[in-house]
Amino acid sequence: MQRRNFIKVSGLAAGGLLLSFNISCKKKSPGRKAGTYQNVNVYLSINTNGLVQITNPVPEIGQGVRTSLPMLLAEELGVDWKDVVVEQGDANAQFEGRNQRAAGSNSVRVFWEPMRMAGAVAKDLILQAAVQKWGITKSRCDIKNGVVFNTENKLRLPIGDLAAAAVTFKPSDDIVLKKKADFDIIGSKVSNPDIQNIISGKVKFGQDVRIPGMLYASIEKGSTYGATVASFDAAEALAIKGVKRAFLVPFHGNQDRPYCQEGVAVVGESVWAVLKGRQALKIEWNLGTNANESTSNLHEICSKLIESDSGLEVRDDGDVYEILENDENRLEAIYHVPFIGHVCMETVNCTIDLKDDSCEIWSTSQMPFAELNFLTRFLELPTEKISLHVARIGGGFGRRLGLDFTIEAAKIAKEVKQPIQFFWTREDDLKFDGYRPFSYHKMSASIDESGKPIAWLHRQAGTSRYAFRSNEQPYGSEFFPNHFPANLIPNFRQEYSLAVSNLKRSLIRAPGNNTLAFVVESFMDELAIKSKKDPLEFRLEVLGEKERKFEFDEEDEVVISTSRMKAVLELAAEKSSWGQSLPSGRGMGIAGYFTFDTYIAHVAEVSVDAGKLKIHKFTTAVDCGEVLHPDGAIAQVEGAIIDGISATKHQEVHVENGQTMQTNFHNYPVLRMGESPKEIEVHFVASNGPPTGIGEPPYPPVAPALCNAIFAACGKRIRKLPIANQLEA
Repeated sequence: MQRRNFIKVSGLAAGGLLLSFNISCKKKSPGRKAGTYQNVNVYLSINTNGLVQITNPVPEIGQGVRTSLPMLLAEELGVDWKDVVVEQGDANAQFEGRNQRAAGSNSVRVFWEPMRMAGAVAKDLILQAAVQKWGITKSRCDIKNGVVFNTENKLRLPIGDLAAAAVTFKPSDDIVLKKKADFDIIGSKVSNPDIQNIISGKVKFGQDVRIPGMLYASIEKGSTYGATVASFDAAEALAIKGVKRAFLVPFHGNQDRPYCQEGVAVVGESVWAVLKGRQALKIEWNLGTNANESTSNLHEICSKLIESDSGLEVRDDGDVYEILENDENRLEAIYHVPFIGHVCMETVNCTIDLKDDSCEIWSTSQMPFAELNFLTRFLELPTEKISLHVARIGGGFGRRLGLDFTIEAAKIAKEVKQPIQFFWTREDDLKFDGYRPFSYHKMSASIDESGKPIAWLHRQAGTSRYAFRSNEQPYGSEFFPNHFPANLIPNFRQEYSLAVSNLKRSLIRAPGNNTLAFVVESFMDELAIKSKKDPLEFRLEVLGEKERKFEFDEEDEVVISTSRMKAVLELAAEKSSWGQSLPSGRGMGIAGYFTFDTYIAHVAEVSVDAGKLKIHKFTTAVDCGEVLHPDGAIAQVEGAIIDGISATKHQEVHVENGQTMQTNFHNYPVLRMGESPKEIEVHFVASNGPPTGIGEPPYPPVAPALCNAIFAACGKRIRKLPIANQLEA
């Protein structure tokens, strides 16, 4: 990125004060004098007492961006990490618009250069101030641990002493970013700047927000998606102490596929009063056209569709059908992946103070700038009249990319005309979530005499995310035609059939890939067994000896590399002692996958005894380019493994008569501590490339690695998720 273009886009020129940002730093150190902050650019302010306040542009949903992104700026500025204060940025166009989001494992990829350049610009301004003060050349000056020094007269000055003067200068034309060899902070272990507040319970999540005069609000909705209110009686609800209001909130969008469902809002002085008020409502419902929807119907529909020749051709290389039809020894298998929910630790919520001419919001959205743009239109207020603060968020996984809960809060605020905190219960969260698409997959393949696959047919039938809310082709969210093993098998074909349904589906961690990885890498394992080859060696042979690269059409300027995929497979195998002799009932499974420009391989080691699964270890190899914060990256991999195992073992949403049958953790279980791997070991491939995604990529290959290990341990092939009680049989 050219410096001039960056400054133009991001408002980095000194003197451009951005008063809408929270710069009220309260951090103090023993013996540190009081000071005043000097705004250097959109990303940072420097206090005259030496503290550096860095504004984090991306919502913190547990992915660690409040540590990793400030590290970028601190590195280039040359500040001591203990002198860094991190503030959360409000929604603002200065952060390059819609890139101010926690989605697609994009945070570090998007801000890798901008935040480094922000630090480099600040360093340049500080050095200019030092040069003026000392009367020497800038080449003789540098900054280390927040202290400016020079090699000419050996003088030293804390950056705080030069902050006021620095903001009067303009950035130089010769600013360059550090080389990797000069990194002090990037790649090192640093403390989480919020750790003390986290362990002491002082960190404020969305539901911790409190403002004067605030009421609480929630909505009672019908049992089916798209149900509308025929009539309601709120008398008993209003008789409950603390309940203030009860009124209809109409659906938002299409009635059969509403963006927000219709319901009756209850507003009160406490969460308890609101919940009791919801229970006391007397509502007659029109259940709508979706009352006939069920997952049992979808099982029947998709089972038929994958046997049909009517599927849409997604990709067709060579002559797959001729080879398969002439191969009596071809391998065929059918896989199924169910609806699953997000079940974030913190359910969705929004606190809003709407006045006639302004609005202040405390959001838990993963898309704060998109949310700000929407509210500008919805509330008919100028953008500058809306202050959208981003609270710390208790998990996202794609759930908070939708704005439904914000719209509901805004509708209630318009009616109440008083500050409210709007919330969903856990039951709301499961019943009215947007689920991972439901799908069936019929896999067929032929292998030649040497055991290499020569024909591959993948038929998929499912509900498609794009068919639910998009103008794009339904297969576009369910198939990535240029993904492995495309381009590696000469005769390769993909077909897609849409199962028409109004059941709500949405993005979930590593969308699309979390399904495809299970199917593709499980079937790859089956082919290895059929060819009587070691599953690792089989994969390496498919990838080939020579490096091959091909464009990945789903992301701009992303190229898939066979050698990088091989490297993570080999590293995971090496570190797990792949191929070692194991006791009876114990086995290892391997799986590798490419997601968001990152290569991941897992080796799972499990044992199965009398139908009981025990997960001993996950060994993981990661190629995610430059690793900014090793501890944070490891935590993301560990979290993805736990999340992936939880979904693989337990999670499934059933729908009957249009109604989601799962309502809380008693019938939608998540992984317990005793079920978790006894050990998780993470290894990174050394890289000089820019950082790529890490929050989502480890998730997709978890299911196939685990299920392949189960087969190795006991001979049971898992083709349907979740595993549930399949091993008991």
